[in-house]
Amino acid sequence: MPVTAEDAERPLDQVPGWDSMHLLWLLTTIERETGRSVALPDLLQASNLHEMYLLAVDRVSPGVVPDGG
Repeated sequence: MPVTAEDAERPLDQVPGWDSMHLLWLLTTIERETGRSVALPDLLQASNLHEMYLLAVDRVSPGVVPDGG
């Protein structure tokens, strides 16, 4: 699924083609590539791809999604 930098801050329901299968693919890819576990409930709380990125690189505490401001 091609995404652009502009897609990073869009609400997930506005990212063209985004669905739950992409979420599961992203979760398994993150875990495989980083060797670290990311909790599915934490990703489910993220409202956009940027928040998911922050969770993946552990820049926020689990369960705490930045408010974007």
